[in-house]
Amino acid sequence: MKRTVSLLLLLTLVLALGASAMAADVTYAVTGGNISFDLATGTVTGCGKNVTEAVIPSEIYGVKVTAIGDEAFYDCEKLTSVTIPNTVQRIGASAFKDSGLTQVTVPSGVRSLGSWAFGWCRDLTAASLPGTLTEIGERTFEWCDELTKVTLGNGIPYLSDAMFMDCRALPSLTLPDSITAIGKSAFRNCPFTSIRLPDACASIEEGAFYNCTELESVKLGSGLKTIGKEAFTGCESLTGLQIPPSVTKLSWGAFRGSGITSINIPEGITELPQILFRDCSSLEKIYLPASITTIPHNAFWSTYSLSDVYYGGSVAQWALVTNDSEDLATAMIHFNCAGIESSWAETELAKAVQKDLVPEVLAGQDLTKTITRAEFAAVAVKVYEALSGKKAVPAAANTFSDTADPDVLKAYNTGLVNGLGDGKFGPEENLQRQQAATMLARAYKAAMLSGWTLADDAAFPLSYTMPAAFTDNAGIQSWAYDNVYFMVANGILNGMGDGTFAPAGSTTREQALLIAVRMVEKLG
Repeated sequence: MKRTVSLLLLLTLVLALGASAMAADVTYAVTGGNISFDLATGTVTGCGKNVTEAVIPSEIYGVKVTAIGDEAFYDCEKLTSVTIPNTVQRIGASAFKDSGLTQVTVPSGVRSLGSWAFGWCRDLTAASLPGTLTEIGERTFEWCDELTKVTLGNGIPYLSDAMFMDCRALPSLTLPDSITAIGKSAFRNCPFTSIRLPDACASIEEGAFYNCTELESVKLGSGLKTIGKEAFTGCESLTGLQIPPSVTKLSWGAFRGSGITSINIPEGITELPQILFRDCSSLEKIYLPASITTIPHNAFWSTYSLSDVYYGGSVAQWALVTNDSEDLATAMIHFNCAGIESSWAETELAKAVQKDLVPEVLAGQDLTKTITRAEFAAVAVKVYEALSGKKAVPAAANTFSDTADPDVLKAYNTGLVNGLGDGKFGPEENLQRQQAATMLARAYKAAMLSGWTLADDAAFPLSYTMPAAFTDNAGIQSWAYDNVYFMVANGILNGMGDGTFAPAGSTTREQALLIAVRMVEKLG
């Protein structure tokens, strides 16, 4: 009996030792030393301190390499280069933190990236992340202060908290269309001058651009819902921001201490948050929608330059607003406004509102700014709808590679636009005056001339009495020539006062809306 028990104990010990041996790390030689590898889990677990280059194979001793473990290369200061096989699916927390890496490409097989994966890699200059990532830990590249180039693959769902915080050499970043959220402090202290957020981005979290002192321009996407606490605090070079109508929530101190000179609050916002614009000493003009019901006492603290408030409602509606802000006492309140507008345009812009010619994309915006091609396409659609009594519908298929704007697709489907060629529309390009004349002429034809299509445009010539030719007549493109003179002959467009038309010149948003009013009044 004792012999049997002894044999069983011995067998158990042998099996345990065997299992332990199978689970134990093995080493694999790389330049300058060895890396450690767990055969049981397929995980790279460690690195010798003298390793300078690690080319990790897809298999080690017949076992597939599927992960780089937590702190596997942590504090490997001599490591300047790593090659990660596409069999790897996970890179653990602090996997390369404080290492000497200078460049890194994360392969397309990786789905999970741990916190501080490349944090504090002070020599890292370039990094590439794949679109296969579904989980990204916080502080991925924190304090990579030599990082100058980052490539983000389309498919990455979000930017994690503090992902690029204190990357003080990163001059710019192109965000893929798949990004839905910008995490807390994601770009804190970064030196960007401009950034564009994709339309899929629904939230900017707390402190996302905190103290980005060189940030001058931010293009917010059409799907944005939330701007978080102190999102743009300290962005002293940011002078203007167009908040899309999709935004439903603004948070505490979102623009505190920024350099904003004019801004709009979207329709639907009912209450301004605490210290929203505190210390915005350059803020001069703001649009407040008729939906506003409450303005706290400190929303505009130290906004010494605020001179004009453009309010979307009436005098009677303003009287019902709970306004505890003494800082608004010295500002001029303009009522029934379409947006931030020039005094000379107020009467005609009121007509634009009355005639429903102000598209959503311009509602409440700074109308003194130059209008883009996409924005004017939206105005042209409104003109078409007013003249025809019909609602425009977007094209079923998008032929443009640079925009999915529904107003542009409505304009395309109706025949008002056909793009710039090569599948491009140029939505953010400034509108040319000859382009404005052409879009409006097509809106007139589509609404008023039965059977017209853009394909058959030549069969539907415009009838007008030719006015005096402009001195820069030769600069008007052939496709715009009749459209320009038709608009001039009907008093919808005018020359520049010096005998020129300036066909390639720009137009402001309020000028575009005034032109739309004339179009409907004269040709409707």
